Amino acid sequence: MKKAILSLFLPAFFSALVGCGEGKAGVALKVTTATPGVAPVSKALLAASGDGDTDFPDRFITPSSFTIGFKSFKMFREGETTPSYTLFEEDPTAPRRFSLTSAQVQEVKDNVTDPRAGTYDRIEYEIGYYEMIIPLCGLRSTSGRDCHNRRLRYYLADMTDSTLNNALVTASDILLSQSENGLDLGWIRRPIGLSDGGLTLAGLALRPNDAHQVPPDQFPLGIPTPIFSLDLSPKLEIPKNPKDKYIFTLSFDLESLFFFDNTDETGVNAVDTSTDFEFNALVDDPAKSRDGKLDNCGLPCPDTEVADFWPGLPDVTVTYVKEPQN
Repeated sequence: MKKAILSLFLPAFFSALVGCGEGKAGVALKVTTATPGVAPVSKALLAASGDGDTDFPDRFITPSSFTIGFKSFKMFREGETTPSYTLFEEDPTAPRRFSLTSAQVQEVKDNVTDPRAGTYDRIEYEIGYYEMIIPLCGLRSTSGRDCHNRRLRYYLADMTDSTLNNALVTASDILLSQSENGLDLGWIRRPIGLSDGGLTLAGLALRPNDAHQVPPDQFPLGIPTPIFSLDLSPKLEIPKNPKDKYIFTLSFDLESLFFFDNTDETGVNAVDTSTDFEFNALVDDPAKSRDGKLDNCGLPCPDTEVADFWPGLPDVTVTYVKEPQN
């Protein structure tokens, strides 16, 4: 009897989640970036834009590749706190992956079910993780100061990641690949960092308690969150039985998204110049470089011995257009 009653209510419940129109128009989501992505680009910014620490110059790298692990996209009518329309909501263990390409627009999801009539004033999207490719230079396993790409993934929510053999990860965790552009990701231990010019990582099944993380102040409210809300301007008016498809586009600003303390620019034997600003794991001579070292001097560490690095969150804008349907 309970199953019969449930089956009667499920269609109505689902209709409330995704809409209740005739299905002639619908909603679509697209993503893009205007950030040039042909090659990694780095530049110096004001210290206040980094960690504000004057011990080392703050430097920033624009990633050469950026991937989004989408979990959901929802629309809200004015004055409502529950979504009036859900375009998609993925399994928490397997977000919908999209790699951004400069000036190219990609479709994330197209749904022919119409949203309910009303005034919509905001959208909400959820991200499981972001992933970028950055150059890491001066590895002991390579000759000289060669730079090699590394995949860096950082999580916005606690999750079991099906792409990493169901490894358990914590919100704000930063994982780095051991091979070039590889998926052999592992945690970075904060007291050790990138020591010995290599990658000192914990195994996938062995998350360390001192894992390196994205600082809380990178999040809008100072608290790690996978959910972001954007206001619609102008507000979107949807009539009953709409004849238009409503196409939303999220644009991600990836400029200078990776921060690091450039220790090579300090001291008598400074290595970096004003033209390269490399992120280095070169630690054969700690007096020259410890960009990839965090607290590798015992705890507590004096400020002059601590170098930090972390990815940031991209600025995102939302736009929408109405596309007439035949």
